[in-house]
Amino acid sequence: PVRASSCMSICSVIGSCAESERGKGSHADSERGNRRASCFDDNRRRTIRRDLPDPNAPTPMSSLILASTSRYRRELLERLRLPFEVEAPLVDESPLDGETPHAAAVRLAAAKAASVAARYPRALVVGSDQTATLDGRTILGKPGGAVAARAQLRAASGRVMHFHTALALRRVEDGFVENLCVDTRVRFRRLDDRLI
Repeated sequence: PVRASSCMSICSVIGSCAESERGKGSHADSERGNRRASCFDDNRRRTIRRDLPDPNAPTPMSSLILASTSRYRRELLERLRLPFEVEAPLVDESPLDGETPHAAAVRLAAAKAASVAARYPRALVVGSDQTATLDGRTILGKPGGAVAARAQLRAASGRVMHFHTALALRRVEDGFVENLCVDTRVRFRRLDDRLI
């Protein structure tokens, strides 16, 4: 399994990509501004510069998009303190026949990122998915209600649950691709009906 420290590496990738684009945008705009601003005054025999870019103005950068409408994922990405937008991915999240929980998380994270990246080819898109399993084969879905949630807790009592959290980065414009999956084991203590 990939260690939790790998989560920081993908955050570094997101941050460094944004900073790289910020630098490229500033340089390109500066060159365009210089070309646009120079003209020659024959009467005074000197160069006049007009419309120079404001050095204190924010420099443009490629947009960062979270391919998810999850409030929790949005809050996690906000910790990077980078501007980003949220777009809903158009992805069928049904598991494939015989697909392991780990493989499902990786596939769905990539599919979500690709879905939004196709609509915004210049943006750096972050896709994510998480699956949980008690036996390594069956994916535990979201309970969706109190009755199902209690049933899942009873099933997990005294056992180890595996969480597979996948992240995917996509940018169509330059073919940038990054994938990561972190596997985490959580051991539940024994839970009786009173605690549940």
